Amino acid sequence: MEVNMTTDYNNELLKAFLENYSRVYMIDLEKDRIEKIMEAEGVQEPDPVTGSCYSEFNRVYSRTRINPEYAEWREMMGSIENIRTVLADRSLFILSYQMKDGRWKKIENRRLAIRDGVPVKAVACIPREESLRTDQSGVFDSIEHISSQGQPSAEVGGRTENFYRGLLASESISTFEVNVTRNLVVSAMNRNEDIFYYVPGIDIPGDFGVHAKSWSERILSGNREEFLELVDRENLIRIYEMGERAPWIEYLVQDKFGNRVWIKEIIALTKNETTGDLTAMIIMRDVTEQKKIEIENKKRMDMIQGLTNDYASVYFVDLETDTYDIYRREDRITTKYSRIFLPSYSDSIEAFAYKGVSRQDRENFIELLSIDNVREVLKKKKGFTFAFRNANTAAPQYYQVKGVRIGNGRSMQMVLGFANIEEERQEEIRKRRLLEDALEHARHADDAKSMFLSNMSHDIRTPMNAIVGFANIAKAHIDEPQKVMESLDKILISSNHLLELINNVLDMSRIESGRIFLEESWCNIRELIREVTDLIKPEILSREHEFEFRVAESVPENVLCDKLRMTQLLLNLLSNAVKYTPRQGRIRLTVSQGLGAPAGYAALEFVVSDTGIGMSREFLKRIFDPFERENNTTVSKVLGSGLGMPICKGIVDTMGGSITVDSVQGRGTVITVNLALRCLRGEDADKNSGREGSAEQEEFTVLTSKSAVFTNRKGSAPGKEAEGIRILVVEDNELNREIARDLLEDDGFVVETAPDGETAILMIARSDRNYYDAVLMDIQMPGIDGYEATRNIRKMHDVEHANLPVVAMTANAFDEDIERARNCGMDAYIAKPVELGTLRSVLNRVLPLKE
Repeated sequence: MEVNMTTDYNNELLKAFLENYSRVYMIDLEKDRIEKIMEAEGVQEPDPVTGSCYSEFNRVYSRTRINPEYAEWREMMGSIENIRTVLADRSLFILSYQMKDGRWKKIENRRLAIRDGVPVKAVACIPREESLRTDQSGVFDSIEHISSQGQPSAEVGGRTENFYRGLLASESISTFEVNVTRNLVVSAMNRNEDIFYYVPGIDIPGDFGVHAKSWSERILSGNREEFLELVDRENLIRIYEMGERAPWIEYLVQDKFGNRVWIKEIIALTKNETTGDLTAMIIMRDVTEQKKIEIENKKRMDMIQGLTNDYASVYFVDLETDTYDIYRREDRITTKYSRIFLPSYSDSIEAFAYKGVSRQDRENFIELLSIDNVREVLKKKKGFTFAFRNANTAAPQYYQVKGVRIGNGRSMQMVLGFANIEEERQEEIRKRRLLEDALEHARHADDAKSMFLSNMSHDIRTPMNAIVGFANIAKAHIDEPQKVMESLDKILISSNHLLELINNVLDMSRIESGRIFLEESWCNIRELIREVTDLIKPEILSREHEFEFRVAESVPENVLCDKLRMTQLLLNLLSNAVKYTPRQGRIRLTVSQGLGAPAGYAALEFVVSDTGIGMSREFLKRIFDPFERENNTTVSKVLGSGLGMPICKGIVDTMGGSITVDSVQGRGTVITVNLALRCLRGEDADKNSGREGSAEQEEFTVLTSKSAVFTNRKGSAPGKEAEGIRILVVEDNELNREIARDLLEDDGFVVETAPDGETAILMIARSDRNYYDAVLMDIQMPGIDGYEATRNIRKMHDVEHANLPVVAMTANAFDEDIERARNCGMDAYIAKPVELGTLRSVLNRVLPLKE
């Protein structure tokens, strides 16, 4: 019979299709619509679809037509969401279930259309044979789908053992029926004796735990413990109670011939309605071939993904057929070079070379990417890379090419990637320059280190030589008092110089490392100048200099500054002026106020001038470099380290100011320091003065650059007699205790000593009130240190003991050490070695008046 190729032909196809199906429905997964599109002749069963909404049909049908044991499960499996999820990975999804009358039904859901990886249309086909179901593969597909989602399925209450026995007809190599509650393997069906061979002592029926332990010993894939944890009886019960019905695991085992086999084990869980026992049907599937494909694909995709992470354009190239496929391509490449993408790989490479590669790199580009060259290279190694410049004549950019072999022999293939590396190249150039700069800096630092060690060796050995030499002279002339006295005076001078050198080196190291911090407080600038001049006055008088200092009336009384650093700055400048000015010279310090300071600030100018030896212009260029000294005979006769001016510069820079030096050899030097300091004027100054004088205001008085008083006692009497005043010296070093005792006793004090902090606390606690007048406290001691000992004293119940003046007497000479001393409750601070004059001044300020 001749068939019409339009309507008649379609009708014949329809008949052939309906020979296998009773009804076919179209499901719109986006619009949630269902429509019958085919129905076979002679179908007696009423059409269950009465409306157009699929979700409503699925809900009503599952709850009214399906065996109640399967109703909720059937509704979940047949939902729009589940069909869309399953058909995203496969083209066919078979759903099998039992009707209320006991008959088994099967629906084949086939994917019809997909968009962006998401199914949008499907057809539901109902097979003609609707008798008692014998093919349970659909149920297996459903359970495997549930397990593959990695999350609990909907509760399927009261499924019977018959439901799972249908799984025996699926594509498994072995199945085991297990009573989980009794931990008993009930039965087994084995279809592969090579894998599931008999092991003596492992019988069926038999203990499930023994079976699991024996089987686990054959697992080679490294997840043996995971397997044992999964099949543990308590764990399976817990899994069921949490709602999961089909947990699964994959692992690698070895058959009796030594062949390796990948097994996928699915454990279908249900409750026996009669006994209430939890039962499991364990289905074993051989997934070796699938696993091999997965592993190979993963290797390839990992390699490709690793390449495409850094490469914007990626191509698959078949080196045998001279063809390629585009895996990824930049939009810019697509637009700019659309005409060079020819069917042949070789032609495309040559076309791109003349269009997109610089003339200098073109020939090399073509040669390296020719099929013959690439094939030879990839026979010897896995991949290759090279760089080229593009054809942008204005500013060529560098690109990198990477090729990786993904096949062998006649099937040799390559993944080829292109990436713009201009940014990385510029970064590499920047790093290279930084490295070169760092190396140059390191060379300078090494030179500076060598110079530092040389200078320190000289500068330390010079006073040490004098100390050792004059000590020997004094010892050799012990019976000549005049000679001994002269030697001791020179030892003292050399010791002070050595101490100054050490202090300067420490200060310089902190300045260069950026660890110098300002502790600002309000202070009276005129009082500060007077204190500085009092400190320098003995040196000035000893050299018979004429000294004058003047503070302009316009200079505000109170400024905010670091009093310790300001004192150190002015002392250094004045000390240099005194040392480098011949006897009976003139030295002058003036303080004036300039213009241009911000509101609330004063632009102060400090000028130190002298009629000294002056400096050369050449040396002025290096005056702020550490250890630099003018190279002439006059300077060499003066003790110095070459660190004073660098320290001054560091202090001024930290305070945000400037320092300049003007000098003429033989005539003198003028040093000018400009600082912008916050100030108080008029009414604000009066208020501030009131605060400073109040009982609540803590005062911080700097005596020298290495001593300070935190609190002046009310009623103190500077310069009072020491007779009868009792001092407790806390010092762990016996020599230091002896020195402190002798110095204080020679000055009239009564002295007691303690070797550590704990002893000192006990002596004070057990003493009568007002027994001790003050404590000289070392800091670094074994056991309780000076800070902790002071905190303990301040916590004593007796008020007189708790308020006892404590003075830190320590070798710790940094700013943070002073701050820690103040914070723990100490009244003052003296840096070792202790000078008697400094010790007197500090004690006079902290000792209260005796009644």
